[in-house]
Amino acid sequence: MENSEKTRKALLLAERVALLAMVAYGAILIYYLYGGPFDYKGFIRVRMPSPDKPILILTVVTILFTTLNVINKNKASWFSTGSPAFASLIVFLVYLAIVANFIDNHKSNVGFLICIGDRFAGEGLKDKNVPVLPNSNGYDGAFYYRLAMDPLLKDKSATPRVDIPAYRQQRILYPLTAKIMSFGNDKLIPFMLMMVNLVCLATLAWVCARIAINAGLWAGWGMFTPFYAGFAISVYRDLAEPMGALLLISSLLAIRKEKYPTAAMLLALAALARETTILVGVAIAIAWAITPIIGKFFSKTERFPKVPLYVGLAPLATYAIWQLAIYSMWGIFSAQHGGHNLGVPFMGVYNEIKGYLAGYQIHYRTYDLFLIAGIFATGLIVTINLCSKKLMTHERIAFFIYFCFATMFTWAIWEAKEGYTRVLSEFYVLSWFVIIVSQSKFRTALGIYWIGAFFWMSYAWLT
Repeated sequence: MENSEKTRKALLLAERVALLAMVAYGAILIYYLYGGPFDYKGFIRVRMPSPDKPILILTVVTILFTTLNVINKNKASWFSTGSPAFASLIVFLVYLAIVANFIDNHKSNVGFLICIGDRFAGEGLKDKNVPVLPNSNGYDGAFYYRLAMDPLLKDKSATPRVDIPAYRQQRILYPLTAKIMSFGNDKLIPFMLMMVNLVCLATLAWVCARIAINAGLWAGWGMFTPFYAGFAISVYRDLAEPMGALLLISSLLAIRKEKYPTAAMLLALAALARETTILVGVAIAIAWAITPIIGKFFSKTERFPKVPLYVGLAPLATYAIWQLAIYSMWGIFSAQHGGHNLGVPFMGVYNEIKGYLAGYQIHYRTYDLFLIAGIFATGLIVTINLCSKKLMTHERIAFFIYFCFATMFTWAIWEAKEGYTRVLSEFYVLSWFVIIVSQSKFRTALGIYWIGAFFWMSYAWLT
């Protein structure tokens, strides 16, 4: 008995040492990303060697102690492998490591994440030490960077130039948050765009861990939602998907806790982060309307309190008001752009796969087929679990809407992994929400699959 107690204490101590080592290494990486290679008064100058390897080794060691502690039934604390803080820490540090490695491969300049092409750049960028890619259009992160410097785009001569201001400005929350966190210092914006995404993903892990615990599962299941291939692209390119996903999932947790004003506020903010999140508001409104009808025929169908209508209307109203504000500035609604992204169900992905097999889809590789197969397999598995009595009506409807939405994307979305993995972020996080809440028997297999896809995508971008 005494030896068993000593073993238990030794395992808990080892767990905390491993976690503290991860925190310390994470602090080093943040300093590295903030200031580049270390330089202390000219005496010390060290270049970080392969920053992903130590963190991955520490992660494996910590997971080993996790397994041993679970076997020994050690009680979880706030700073243990059975707590939401553990899931959050692992996600933050793994993302920090891979992004540090990416930046290390690009002249140790965090500005490479923005991906500004010379066709949208100008002379003003030379003073900001932000890299510009030659003969390139860049990527969407350049527009978020521009919005972070000037959210209302009042300075028409500033760079980088925004191609469609009304369309880009609708996702204002992410760049606005980076601007606020920069405290008026534009030179900090590239660093803050990165840190906002890392914090959002770490917080998403914490929220999902809380959901897992409430469902009677290990908190570590919360890590599978942030470890999504699409989020890796979002971090590598300073994009808004992590913030939208965090606000969406947080609102669903708030509804389950019957904190309806909080849920309404979170969904309203989500509408300003990614307009596609308003579909959850639509699902809540539909559930509010049909619940009385369902109740007449199936008295035991709804086992949860009815969600107030204002929770669903909050994101719709917020989106409508912001659209009117954008219209007043540009004379056009954001929704008037992007219509080419939707079409006949399944035709977009069918044509792209057909092109790949015929040899003229130059953007696809084997891992694209791997990802697409996983996306639709996940959709089918989650659809089976929608019958679970542990799900609320609006959660079922929301997933159904996003699944239908995913089938309607055209070639413009399915053309490359940078497109379809990003736009499917809400579909993915809702899938894992259903998997965790319903305690799906397929969760282990899906978890292994998506963790593999995440590291595969991360490695593909690093090389």
